[in-house]
Amino acid sequence: MASSADAVRYAASQGVLGSTKTGTTNQSLEAIYLDREKRPTGMLLRLTNGESREGGGKSGLARAAVNAGAAHIILVTVRDGDDPMPHAADLDDTRDLSRTLGTLDIGLTDHIIITGGRFYSFADERVTPLADVLPSN
Repeated sequence: MASSADAVRYAASQGVLGSTKTGTTNQSLEAIYLDREKRPTGMLLRLTNGESREGGGKSGLARAAVNAGAAHIILVTVRDGDDPMPHAADLDDTRDLSRTLGTLDIGLTDHIIITGGRFYSFADERVTPLADVLPSN
């Protein structure tokens, strides 16, 4: 995936953008799994309000990544509202997941928050916790 906009387009093509209900506090967290060349191999897990279909919450995401043979992950959070700026919980969750995936030799390439037709990319903004693990180019 060359850019965060490419990731958003890919997520939209997979039907992700309709995953919350307007007027609720629902959100979903999708994982775009990438191969070593950062090409998408699919979206294999959906968490809704913190619980995965496969169970295990966010730790289930790491297990599914290993099982899928993913080399990299792009997280995509879709939530209601019109402000895509990350919350403190987004920063904490991203940092924790980045550390967990790092121990498994899987890179967290980006965390994109989509809401109200706009998006925010941790990678584009060079926001920690990704700043320490992203290449400088």
